[in-house]
Order: sequence, then C-alpha cells, then structure tokens
Amino acid sequence: MASSENVRVILRVRPQTSKEAERGEDEVIRCISDQSIQVYDPTQVRGGRASTALAYQFEQCFGPTCMQDELFSRCGVKTLLDHVLDGYSATVIAYGPTGSGKTFSIAGKPDSIVRNGTGDGTDGLVIRSIESLFDKIRERQRDGLQFKVRTSCVEIHNDAVIDLLRSSRKQKGCETLPVKFDTARGSFFVQDLSYGKCPSEEEILRLYMKSLRNRSVAAHEMNRDSSRSHALFTVYVDSMVRQDSGHIVTRHGKMTFVDLAGSERLKDSKSEGSTLRETGSINRSLFTLGKVISSLCDRKKVKVPFRDSKLTQLLMDSIGGSSMTLMIACVSPSSGHINESMRTLDYANKAKNIKNKPVVLLDPEQNMVEALKKEIEALRAENRALKNALNSGDVESARQLAMSAPEEFFKRYAMGERQQSAPRPATQSSLPTVIERRSASTGRVRGGRREEEEEEEERAKYAGRKKDIFLPHVNVRQRSPPSSPEPQRPTKSAWEEATRSSAGKPRALQHERIVRPPSKTRGARRAGGGGGGVGGGGLISEGMQPQRGQEKSRREQEALRDLERLTKFSYFDTSPSRRGGG
Repeated sequence: MASSENVRVILRVRPQTSKEAERGEDEVIRCISDQSIQVYDPTQVRGGRASTALAYQFEQCFGPTCMQDELFSRCGVKTLLDHVLDGYSATVIAYGPTGSGKTFSIAGKPDSIVRNGTGDGTDGLVIRSIESLFDKIRERQRDGLQFKVRTSCVEIHNDAVIDLLRSSRKQKGCETLPVKFDTARGSFFVQDLSYGKCPSEEEILRLYMKSLRNRSVAAHEMNRDSSRSHALFTVYVDSMVRQDSGHIVTRHGKMTFVDLAGSERLKDSKSEGSTLRETGSINRSLFTLGKVISSLCDRKKVKVPFRDSKLTQLLMDSIGGSSMTLMIACVSPSSGHINESMRTLDYANKAKNIKNKPVVLLDPEQNMVEALKKEIEALRAENRALKNALNSGDVESARQLAMSAPEEFFKRYAMGERQQSAPRPATQSSLPTVIERRSASTGRVRGGRREEEEEEEERAKYAGRKKDIFLPHVNVRQRSPPSSPEPQRPTKSAWEEATRSSAGKPRALQHERIVRPPSKTRGARRAGGGGGGVGGGGLISEGMQPQRGQEKSRREQEALRDLERLTKFSYFDTSPSRRGGG
C-alpha cells in the first residue's frame, strides 16, 4: 500500500428523461471512451455545428447505457472492500446536482427496496457491496480469521445530525446528535451514535432498509423523490488477526457510503415552506464542500474550512485524510442542466488531485506498539548509516544525517534515496565539525580548534582600535555566556591593589580585570552625598577619594583621567540611575 494516493473519481452520465426529450433538450455530454467525455456548446449542437467541445478525463466514464451490475464490477468498490477487511477506511461519495442519479447509484430504487426487498437488477452499490463483503468474510473465515460487523446510519438535515436507526422522519422533534472532535485520531465523530450488530447479511440489510424508510425525502418540480438530506451509511468490520509472534491484533476497517443531496436552483425547483429552508441548507453545505475541495487542491498552504458545516466535519477523514475515497460524479446529459453539470465536472476534476494517506486502523495500544517498532527501525537504520559514513570518511554526510529529523531520515533511507557520490577524504579542518559541542543557549562551539579560531577572529576584529579601549577581559557590566561561571567578588584589598598605579601607568591599561568595588564602598559613597569620584561613576575606593582642598599628586591625576576615559566606555554602567548624583 502506497503512503499516499489520490482520490479516485469516476463519472456517470444518466439517460435523458422523457420530459427532457419532450422539451426538445439536446444531449451535450457524451462519453467518447472509457476514460474521457466531451461537453459541447448547446447553441452549436442545436444548429448542427458542434465543432468544438471541452474534454474531461477521469478514471472511468460510464454512459447512459451503463447498468447497475456493470457499475459495481468496474468502479473499483470490490478492491475497496478487500482493503476494508485488511483494516483500512474506505469511502464512496455520490456527488452531483439534483436528479442526476446519485441515490440510484448508491441505493438503487429506495421505494422498491423497502417494499420488495433486494434481488432486483436495480440494486445499488450498498446492497451489492454488503453481499460481496459477507462473501469475502466467509472466505477468510476458512483461514481461521474472526470478524465482527456493525453498522450505523445518519443523515444531515438542516445542518443537524440525526440517527436514522433510532429516529423516524415522521417523528416530530427527533433528537439531534452533537459532532465532536477526537484528538487521538484527528477526526470528527458523532457522539451517542447507535450501532447495530450484524452477525448475518440479512440483519445488516434489514437495518439499511430501516434507515431508508426514516430518511427525509420530498417532491418538487425537478425531482419527484428528492433527498432533502445528506445520508452516511457506514459498515464497520473488526478483524482479529494472529501474528507470527502469537499476539492477536484487532483491525478496525470501515466502509462509508455517502449519498449527498443535490444542489438546485430555487427558480427551477420552486420550493416553498420547509422545502425552501431545506434547499438553502443543502446549497450552503455543498458550497462549503466545494470550498474544502478547492482549498485542498490549492498549492498554497491555506486553512481548509472543515469546521464550517457538519457535512465537511464528518467527511474530514474521507477528503484529504486517512481514508481511501472513490467519488462518483453524476451528471445529466441534457442541455437544460448544462450549468449544474459543468459545475459538477469542475469540482470532480479538482477532487482527483486531492491526496489521502490511508492507514490501518488499530487499537490505541496497538498503534503505540506499531509506532515504537517503526521508531526502533528508524533508529537502527540511522545508526547503520552513520557508522557507514564515518567508516568511509564521509564526515560531511554523517554530519547532515545527524542533524536531520529522524522521520525525514527514515523516509529517505527507506526509499533508497541515499546519495551515491564518492566519499570525500576527511581533512584536518573538517574533523572537528563532527565532534564539536555547541552551547544550548548561545550556540557557540565549546572546546577544540573551532573555539581557538573564533578567538583569533575576535582579536583581528579589534586589531585596528586603540589599545586603551580594547579590554577583552573587562567584566564590569559585561554579560558572560550562561555556561561560564560568574567571577567571585574581590575583597577591598584586592580592589585597591587593582587600582594602584604602577610604573607611571594605571594597571587598568595593562589589560587587568576591573571589577565593581564591594557594596561597603558604594554605601560609604552614598553616605557622603553621592557626588564624589570622577563623574559620579563610583569606581574608586575610599582610599582614592580626593579630599577637597588637598593637592593631588601628578600620578594620581593621571590615573583619574585614565579611569575617567574608561567610565565612558560601553562596558561600564554609566546610566544616571547608577550614579551617585542621579
């Protein structure tokens, strides 16, 4: 099974009705092959000048002469049923305008099914799929496999979810169910939904007929039995498989049949009252579905409006999710419905570009086990690749593998996309890049040749500046890297020793460490008025405080001038808030 696959789209063109023939409408949509159709301009068809046409290609195209059994055998539903038994999720969606044959393709003739049961040649995909599903289950049970089948059916009527296995369309004030989001699976679900156990084929068909009786239908000018809601009939298949290790793994496959209500124009349907309100709700939900399809096909990363309607919420898993989806686009060949047919063809042409990522549905604990197995395999593969790269001397390749994300590495390694270029010999300058250690906060390299090179670059950067302002070891108001320990505060005697003049020049100009005086000195300075010292900077101890009226020596004046220049440098805190004279 591929990691992703496109939504499969097939087209079905229904036969022209007697009313359309009586109105003199022309057939403007014609199947020219099994995979392509042509749409002609109605004005040119009537005049016999149909020289130009629009062409569409789909996976399968079925013309007006297609029967129900041919549709079932060629549309690919049988393949989806095999995947459902293997634990995958599959969806069949009938999309198109009202009166285009959606319900007939999915269910057949509902009235005939309810009255006469199954076995008719008009049976739709649901009944034929149920019969085929139980045949496949009986074949696999011979191999010792066990299966449990359940079913559910809901309709979305006026953007409200109704359980068709519990409520009837004739029942007033029927209960509506909320739609919640499952964070574990990443999809929406219907809360408090009822599930019917189906140990036999007859039981599931009985429940399906019950849901058909409870579904909302109405008559208008365009369709005598128009569906007034979207219906979702789901078959759940739980399969118990014994692995080679002896453990039993439960897979939860499901098959969902979606019969969408058809879009219609009010001036054509002439709906009134409740039917008018239903038409507005149907058109809004289908418009939202069209926006979802357009957003998923857009190359730009835009927000997909799944939450805008209940229909798109429940179809989130089927369109762009983890399900295998088959869309049946149903259209009318008559020229009177050309606008609705063209809109359906455009959306179907976009939908075939949507990519899904099918996955096997397992229990949460089994999902965790499978995820851990994949992670272990990824780490083993990464370890082998790193060893091979280091043994061959391809240090740069090993560094790229180590810095890449594990899932990206495993994807490239599993697909066999490793670079086949010849290994490059390791040089002395490239070897430290493999064993370098970087600080988590500053990103600087710790230890090794790289740190020495950075220090040389820093010295060269300040080489052209004056010597009296180049203080690489000054630590006053200078932030040190988080990894380096803070220096200990010197005592008063050490401060006096650091500021004492020597050989005619202050020791501050000999690149010695200058630190802030102890708190006792600063307290004494504030007690004296805060204005003493050079510029109020507070960098001179009590022993060097000049006394008013006392003559200073020449060396002391030079030292004070030098320190005054240092206080103007950005390493020192010269803000007014720190000055004594504030």
